[in-house]
Amino acid sequence: MFRKVEGILNNLDKKNQFDIQYLYQVIQKNGFKEIISIELLKNDYYSIMYQVNDQYIIEFSKFPKSRSDFKMMIDLYRYYSKDVKVLPVLIYDESKKIVPLIYAIFRKPLGEPLCKSWNILDQQTKKEIAHEVFSEIKKINMNTPHFMTKEKYVVDFRKRKASIQRIVSNSFKSDLPQQLKNRIKYYVRVNLPLLKDETLVPTYNTFKFDYVFINDGHVSALSGFNQLIITSNDYILESLYRMASDFLNAPFSRCYSDTFGAKGMDNILEWIEDEIPEIFQYRMFEKRIGLYLLERSLRHYLKSHSKYVLEEIVNILDIFE
Repeated sequence: MFRKVEGILNNLDKKNQFDIQYLYQVIQKNGFKEIISIELLKNDYYSIMYQVNDQYIIEFSKFPKSRSDFKMMIDLYRYYSKDVKVLPVLIYDESKKIVPLIYAIFRKPLGEPLCKSWNILDQQTKKEIAHEVFSEIKKINMNTPHFMTKEKYVVDFRKRKASIQRIVSNSFKSDLPQQLKNRIKYYVRVNLPLLKDETLVPTYNTFKFDYVFINDGHVSALSGFNQLIITSNDYILESLYRMASDFLNAPFSRCYSDTFGAKGMDNILEWIEDEIPEIFQYRMFEKRIGLYLLERSLRHYLKSHSKYVLEEIVNILDIFE
């Protein structure tokens, strides 16, 4: 059996291998009797995730010392499992006795990640699924775990203001055109006070449909709980606006690996307003979205100096000024 496992592992994309022996060891030590298939589901800054046999999901933290953040994710899955459709946690191992990384094993939800089928769904089905997704997210918004209220996981107006001001200050030291710097400075100075009005809730810092599992046209689970923070309830609009836009870089998503994958995203803001209307009740809420978008795009530009992100910044100001 384990020769077969090695063969499957060797066929995985080499670029995505952190150390494939870790996956082999976890499979071996946790008593998997037969391995039919292994598929990479996620490989981002925080973790790497594999699906095994269409029955289990194994996620490894990429940071051996980051116990608290990975443990927080597991605690959130367990906390919300009573009321929200989430990944069922089977095993959480921070001992590092098997591998030098913290990992968790989940029972795979029925169905598949939404991004695998989004581009082939008809518009009505997309709408119905989106309504279910946002209904589940609203349940998260309405219930704050006491263990999540540590300052580390809370991004309130004070923190958001400091972050935006710091990024704007750094942008003035960059190679951005001076006229654009002046536009950024003016937009932030005029509109930043709008963010004082906030309703702090647990919500996604970055959201994408890769975090959604669907089965027979219905949501079977939400994942990506390493992205949950406590911040203003309208902050999710930053991710959704990027998903719906044709000029902004969306959160990296398998939905966009297919050029037709983003079709049907243009109604996404309308669909979330049906389920969570309160996030649109802020005064001049469009200006707030502009601030959120500008914060992330400026951060990306300062790291990449990409001409595409530069164009994105200009487009944000053209629309939201």
